[in-house]
Amino acid sequence: MQRYAAQHVAQGVEFKTEIIENEIEEQEEVHYLYQLVNQQHTPPEPLTMFSGPGVINDKVNANLLTSYHLGDDGYDVSFSLDSPAGEFLGECGVGISEAIDSGPPKKVTALEIWVFDKNNTQTATKVIISPAAYADNESRKRLAEKGELVLAKPGRQIVLETNTMQVVARVIDLSFGNGGYPRESYFKNLTIEFQFRSK
Repeated sequence: MQRYAAQHVAQGVEFKTEIIENEIEEQEEVHYLYQLVNQQHTPPEPLTMFSGPGVINDKVNANLLTSYHLGDDGYDVSFSLDSPAGEFLGECGVGISEAIDSGPPKKVTALEIWVFDKNNTQTATKVIISPAAYADNESRKRLAEKGELVLAKPGRQIVLETNTMQVVARVIDLSFGNGGYPRESYFKNLTIEFQFRSK
């Protein structure tokens, strides 16, 4: 009886912990948007950049780095994911999803991040968007049709998963263009570190 009660107490603690973590994440999102409104910005914590071959070993991480810059109107990067033996396992990448001005240069407000798993032809996609686009109901509704929306901010981690692999994309550098549009409407520079591992 004591063991049964202890199990339920442990489950209750785990459930409460999950609720608290969700509340903390929501509070961080609200705090960030509040900073944007009041034009207060906290500099991102120092981060370590990694680069390496796009190869997945058993349970071993592989890291890749890519950067978008204003003026890269054809920005569309993909990486082949191969086993050490050269077997093709899948692909991942990032490309322009939407721009508010065709330019040149394009004023890019959203980028699509994706991973393709050849084992079950599954593709996971998420869309990273600017704060101004995130605050606009029409933009959010339109972009949500392409994938789950993620607000762009320094240090943001975006997790994409398939049945056999996991991709974590981390925003390690971010700046916005100026002029002609509301502040923080489009990206000037955006650097993403991809980390891959097999399950």
